[in-house]
Amino acid sequence: MLTPESIQQYQSESNHRAGYCLQCGIRLAPVECHVCDTCAVLLYADPNSEMREEDEDGPTD
Repeated sequence: MLTPESIQQYQSESNHRAGYCLQCGIRLAPVECHVCDTCAVLLYADPNSEMREEDEDGPTD
């Protein structure tokens, strides 16, 4: 008997082998690997996306 987790894993692997986005299911472009560009932007947070001002003198403790 297949568990829900194994069914989901099989479906994800099948989509990957067939060249579809793992998140939304659209056909991937040749340069895309696992997810489309749109889903990649939504799924992966960029730690450098927000600029913050830093003191040049260092900590002021």
